[in-house]
Amino acid sequence: MALRDWHFVLSGVAPAKGRAAEIVPIYGRKWAELRLSPEFACLAPEVQRHTLVHELIHCHLAAAQCYADAMLRKAARHAFDMNVEIGIDGLADAIAPLMPLPQQPDETASPGGVRELPAPDLFIRPPQMGQA
Repeated sequence: MALRDWHFVLSGVAPAKGRAAEIVPIYGRKWAELRLSPEFACLAPEVQRHTLVHELIHCHLAAAQCYADAMLRKAARHAFDMNVEIGIDGLADAIAPLMPLPQQPDETASPGGVRELPAPDLFIRPPQMGQA
């Protein structure tokens, strides 16, 4: 997806309400935080893949999005955002089938029924407290 020069962090922060995932690019840098909802793990692998591809495409348009946020009035910004989302989703429809499916966790759940998903290879997990 031509994002090899980007740095991604798989965040422990939940995405906005109602979203399976969201990506938060850092202004002026090739750095982004990916946020996955707890429900993301319950999605079909094909839906997970499409969702991840959709979010990653946002990185290519991060600068344009920042410019629009700063320069457009609310109504125009909403129209711009909607068109960007539709365009990104169309690109994700075309690109996602060419990408591998995300790794799936074992069927055995840990005590309490919680399963930790492995981080996809292209994401770097943030360090734990007390680790550098």
